[in-house]
Amino acid sequence: MGFIHLHVHSHYSFLDGASSLDSLLEKAKALEMPALALTDHNRLTGAIRFYKKAKAGGGALIDLGIHDIACLVWYLNCDVSEVFCQTKKILPKRENFGVCEVEDNAVGILYFENDAQVVIEESWTAPGGYDMRFELFGIEGHIKAAPTFSNLISVYSEKGFGYAVEKASTTKGWTFPVPEESWSFGYQQEISYFINCIIQNKNPLTDGKYGQKILQIVEAMYKSAETKKIEEVIQ
Repeated sequence: MGFIHLHVHSHYSFLDGASSLDSLLEKAKALEMPALALTDHNRLTGAIRFYKKAKAGGGALIDLGIHDIACLVWYLNCDVSEVFCQTKKILPKRENFGVCEVEDNAVGILYFENDAQVVIEESWTAPGGYDMRFELFGIEGHIKAAPTFSNLISVYSEKGFGYAVEKASTTKGWTFPVPEESWSFGYQQEISYFINCIIQNKNPLTDGKYGQKILQIVEAMYKSAETKKIEEVIQ
């Protein structure tokens, strides 16, 4: 069963992961996974390897954009034919992490075979916490969704109060903590579904071929960033 895990937490995700990077790579190899995406939250300690272009192959686009692209291809149920992308390194020096050799911001356009055009923006430097938003416009209506944003709880603090939400660097001022964050973001359901597929010997909704398709879109976007032209997605 081909599979590429696009949401993996290592032991650098405090209280939410126990596997070292080396053990994750060994396990991926043992399971014949061609790749996996490290998406640790609340810190970038495990991302030091991802800062080195020769080993990482890319930065914010492949780290964050791969989730959005996978979701959009699934939702629109259509392949991407062409892409355009621009990448930028805004903060090359990352204190204890050293020099970042890959992009920390990216903007791209996905041209779908059904004539849909989608703009995506990815950033390692945008402050304020994990913020994923989708805005889909059609000729008969539109949908706006913010699956990672919650206004169920609003907190104001002069001094700050510890942890609020993934990727939030401070809790001073107004914050919007997410109740049962791991459940709200779907992490537990994702792992449960994957395990059930293994136990019941069922094919997952998205398999290794699907993951490869998304990676090919990202690869074309990196090519576009270099050529500064619209590039065809080769699949």
